[in-house]
Amino acid sequence: MKEGEALGHAWKEATVRKPKTCERCNLTEGDPLILFYWNKPVDLGVGYTACFYKDDNGHYRFEISNPNQSSATIYMMLENNMFKDYGIGSSMFYWMKHVMEDHRDFQQKGKMVYYSLNGLGNINVFYFNYGDIDSEKNGFVGLEWNYEFSSLYDGTIGE
Repeated sequence: MKEGEALGHAWKEATVRKPKTCERCNLTEGDPLILFYWNKPVDLGVGYTACFYKDDNGHYRFEISNPNQSSATIYMMLENNMFKDYGIGSSMFYWMKHVMEDHRDFQQKGKMVYYSLNGLGNINVFYFNYGDIDSEKNGFVGLEWNYEFSSLYDGTIGE
């Protein structure tokens, strides 16, 4: 190669956070990957399933579960950013932890625990669900809110 000749692009594949990007010139092409669509569960591997839901009543939920793990294990994995490659990162865990620590209401119904936090900025109702508290299996962790709060997820959710 002679001086002055173009090197060409060195493309880095798209992720849930960034479109396909040239590592040399930062040119982008396309959009970030869409791994999640509303109301369609995604297999994260090793038994983990995650889904973003929205219903006709204006409520939004995120849930992650595993039939072979406890809820405590799932929560710990979120805390340690183990699902970051799927865009489920520190912001989702932050809100779960915030609701759990600063909750204004606590209920236990069967094997489910519900924490709620009302009046948080534009979000009127925020629930953190922690499932199957006395079990080592069928773990479930979820978050519910009533406002489309996109910063909970680090990627893009398709329609």
